[in-house]
Amino acid sequence: MENNSLWAKISKKAFERALERINKVSSYKWDISSNIKSSDNDYDAICCYFQVKDPEREMSFAMFFKREDLPIISKAFVGYGFFISQKVSRAEELLVEELSNIILNSIISEVSNILKEKIIPIGPKTVHAPKDTAMEVLSSALPENKSKVSLKTFIGFDCGGKDISCEIYSFMPEVLASKLADL
Repeated sequence: MENNSLWAKISKKAFERALERINKVSSYKWDISSNIKSSDNDYDAICCYFQVKDPEREMSFAMFFKREDLPIISKAFVGYGFFISQKVSRAEELLVEELSNIILNSIISEVSNILKEKIIPIGPKTVHAPKDTAMEVLSSALPENKSKVSLKTFIGFDCGGKDISCEIYSFMPEVLASKLADL
């Protein structure tokens, strides 16, 4: 399922809230960028995955960054650019987990506010893989995501004058997705 208008509004509000938090701790100013457009191309990704295990609101979220963008992200976030090696370092994982924690918790908070229900995520788990491979595992191989509606959000960020992109997939039961669409 592509973005419906409410999901786009939820995402936009969540990104604005996340940027307020990111800019309080970042070395460089972050902003939303319209210079980058969504693409279905596969890429070397680093993904952070969160779950909500509440049986009535079971959902999960996956946030993908291009691995090649990590030096830009690290420079803008912590002040120095990471060197990209063959294996993802623990420092790279921690960086993506912290950034994902801010952004995904902002999305979860918006959903929680709209539903007027407390939603507490478990996470994060981080994986380095081609995006298409990771999406295949997340959307169909993991039992918690089978038969769930997938909502996709794409965002471009300007990180201190350099643009990066991010894809977020939210997996939720059809009943919950419909509830959000009907509000």
